[in-house]
Amino acid sequence: MELLHRRLIQFLMVAETGNIHRAASQLHMAQPALSRAMKLLEEEMAVELLIRKPRGVLLTAAGDSLVVSSRQALRILEQGVDLARENVDQLKGRLTIGYGIFASMGCMPDFIVDFRKKYPNIDVQLNLLASIDQLKALNKGHIDIGFAFSVACKSPFSAWRISRERPVLLLNNEHPWANREHIDIAALENEPMVLGNVQRWGYHRDIVNAICLSAGFLPTVAAEADHLPDFISHLRMGEGIGMMGEAIIDQIPASIRVIRLTKPTLTFDQSMVWNPSQIKPISQLFIDYVQKNSFLQ
Repeated sequence: MELLHRRLIQFLMVAETGNIHRAASQLHMAQPALSRAMKLLEEEMAVELLIRKPRGVLLTAAGDSLVVSSRQALRILEQGVDLARENVDQLKGRLTIGYGIFASMGCMPDFIVDFRKKYPNIDVQLNLLASIDQLKALNKGHIDIGFAFSVACKSPFSAWRISRERPVLLLNNEHPWANREHIDIAALENEPMVLGNVQRWGYHRDIVNAICLSAGFLPTVAAEADHLPDFISHLRMGEGIGMMGEAIIDQIPASIRVIRLTKPTLTFDQSMVWNPSQIKPISQLFIDYVQKNSFLQ
């Protein structure tokens, strides 16, 4: 049911935009993934829904019919969910959420703000924790939900990916590469790099190491930072090059230049994570809300 619900939402976006690329952008997902989803929907229904054209898509007669039916079905489903949760809306309780600094740069704050508006009687408490500390807190029941690096979210935890960020390089405006638009990862071999310390930034470093290893080397560590402001300070002082997910772009000062990697092989993914053995009704309500309002899976 959940997969069908997501497919219908995706199909309606394609129908409304008339273009899979624009629809994918609106849904915050990759175009190839959306194209595959539409093809699978057609195969499951055993009927052609879309006529692919060089500049977009057109609906077949079956596609037109599915648009009408999908809108009705989704509206009925929404009404049913709202009715089923009439009492849930009146719940009074506390939801404790842990989050990493990198998750807070993406869509996670939007989920928090919107959830608080929709359920004002629920007290949402936020705790800034590194990914590894979130997992420990989930095990002990100190937090109900976490937002951490996806690579950290393994069994016995359950997870739902909320973002996929391409890696970008960060460097001082005075660096010789400052005027370049793209850099191949192989160029970073022997180039001094600023990294976070292993204790707090362990999973971030794992991703950076993996990206560098895809080109056959490990990063040359020039400085280690405890916190993001410390990381940025090392970059501003020209002590090395940093690497982060692209959500950092809106957070950095003007003295730092952002350069994209050529054909990155890995991404900085963020996920909502929870302990399935310690789920309470308010936690499940929040999980359902995030899953309903995110499409990156």
